[in-house]
Amino acid sequence: MEQEQRSLMLTDDAFKKIIITKETPAPYYNDDGVLVMSVYDFLLNPNSLEQ
Repeated sequence: MEQEQRSLMLTDDAFKKIIITKETPAPYYNDDGVLVMSVYDFLLNPNSLEQ
């Protein structure tokens, strides 16, 4: 998780930062403003990125 987040922090703030995992129980934003969600929420919920 730390490795994935480190590369996202190097991008400009104009882009939405998302980490998709296999084991996250519910979508949430971490302290750095990165949306963390499970692959199931990402694929099955058409509005998953609008949170």
